[in-house]
Amino acid sequence: MTMGEARKLEAPRFIKLADGMKGFAAKVYSSGADLPHFYDDDMLVLVQEPVAWTVEYRCFVLERQVVTMSVYFRNGGLALDENGTWHSDAEADAAALSFCEGFLAAKQIALPPACVVDVGMIAGHGWAVV
Repeated sequence: MTMGEARKLEAPRFIKLADGMKGFAAKVYSSGADLPHFYDDDMLVLVQEPVAWTVEYRCFVLERQVVTMSVYFRNGGLALDENGTWHSDAEADAAALSFCEGFLAAKQIALPPACVVDVGMIAGHGWAVV
């Protein structure tokens, strides 16, 4: 939507510039009135309902194949156990890999030959590309 439309939003929303630039903080704004006013109303922004990620994985991809992946976020913080060791869960790992492979199989999605794809579980919704 346009920045002008986003400024009229009354509910909390995650908002960032649609052009990929980092002109203002991409974050959850309590309302559109909190958006910076130095952008024209016709500037395009991406707007999303805030979500809670329960787990996130970073997948390293080469030619649409996951070469390796690791969990980096779980339940609001880094995926470290009480000893400071990165904790992995075999069942969640397999689900993340399966979801990412399904995403990579969608040939209509343009990807460079080598990239990183972050995937995660949204509480109450399921798996998504971060």
